[in-house]
Amino acid sequence: MNYKSDILIIGAGIAGMSAAIYAAEAGFSVHLITKGDFFTDSNTYYAQGGIIYKGDNDSTENLIKDILNAGAGLSLLKTVKIIAEEGPFYIQDLLINKAKINFTKNKGGKLDLTEEAAHSTRRIIHSSDATGKAIAEGLYKLIKKNKNIKIYKNHLCIDLILKHKHTNEILSIYDRPEVLGAYILALKDKTIDTFLSSNHPCCWRNRANI
Repeated sequence: MNYKSDILIIGAGIAGMSAAIYAAEAGFSVHLITKGDFFTDSNTYYAQGGIIYKGDNDSTENLIKDILNAGAGLSLLKTVKIIAEEGPFYIQDLLINKAKINFTKNKGGKLDLTEEAAHSTRRIIHSSDATGKAIAEGLYKLIKKNKNIKIYKNHLCIDLILKHKHTNEILSIYDRPEVLGAYILALKDKTIDTFLSSNHPCCWRNRANI
């Protein structure tokens, strides 16, 4: 069978679910593919520890420095800048305000900030020692409420449909690679379906240049 949506997302971890939520809120139809029975079958669900937010008297510059130190200077600087500049906003907007994740609070009722790895200040928030589980469950609740998102459980991506591979235009091989969709295996039915996505210029599409 052939399926079509504005946006096709492969994977239902924190990245896939977050992208699906923001795309759906922007008015796009989204097909979300996961090979398991959804959020319990992802690395996100089993992640412990915490997630980077922002500390008291913290700054973007300090976070950039800490990430670069942790990566032994091998991290891609423009990617690090995006994480440091935009990360705290999306933690606040998506996880705290929208998904209302129950992050652990201190005795004063504020977020319990901890310090991990190469971080020079307390900026890590957590949900006890099961942060991934709390985030996955919170995002899943948001997805279930959004009619623009359709979930395909027990589906596995076996190949991407690329413009330069699936066209009669020979010279398209010189164009910038463009993904049109994917061939998806329905694990229960043992059928292979075609999932296509429209080519909308979404605001996050420029991240492909990273």
